[in-house]
Amino acid sequence: MCDIIYYVFGVSCMGVMGISILNYMDPTFMGEVKYNIGWSVVKTYHTVNLEYKNIKRWYNKNIIENKPSKSDCEDSDEEFIESETNKIKFFGYNLNDETSYNTDELENNNYIDDTDFDLMFLKKKLDERVYYKRILTKSEINESEDFEKVIKPFLQIEYCVGDNSVSIHKNLECFYIKGNNILDYNFLRWFMNEFYYIKIQENYILKIIDSDINMFNLKMGESVKIKSTNDSNYLVTSE
Repeated sequence: MCDIIYYVFGVSCMGVMGISILNYMDPTFMGEVKYNIGWSVVKTYHTVNLEYKNIKRWYNKNIIENKPSKSDCEDSDEEFIESETNKIKFFGYNLNDETSYNTDELENNNYIDDTDFDLMFLKKKLDERVYYKRILTKSEINESEDFEKVIKPFLQIEYCVGDNSVSIHKNLECFYIKGNNILDYNFLRWFMNEFYYIKIQENYILKIIDSDINMFNLKMGESVKIKSTNDSNYLVTSE
């Protein structure tokens, strides 16, 4: 028994010494090794977690009654009442002065017509959750009532600046609507301030793991377009 402890202790010490020497001689290489190991651990975690959720979903569907669950991005300001489940509302936002405008008067609205918004969304309550459909022109206000929910494309998204990071994927679930353009700089300026009270910096990086356990980074000047559930769920685009 003592021999086993001795050998384990000896091997451990040699491993620590080897890592320390490599870290001293080539810190850049060791940084890459640590980064790759870290991502591998995260990827393994999400693979196991995804399988667990699949089993749990099957169990809920086939064994017990499957009741809808609430999400972090569920509307909390009570602007939608129970009778307004299918009602569509407009939300406009100006980044410079951080002002917003909400209304359900979509037709012949002079304020909407006369105001330039940096971000525009149509909002609709579905399954006890308020979803946001981003529109790029005002002509879409009275033309688009199609809120097609897309299967969750991302397992994890982290907003990172330097050594600081914030997980933001939970509050993005209500934006997974077909055709939505999200995660661009203007979107993040509003989103991070609205949900996390964070003023974003231009040197941010989004570290993303998608539903197929693919990992990639997104930076300023890049965004994501949510696509149909019958195709790849998303497309990375550049401005």
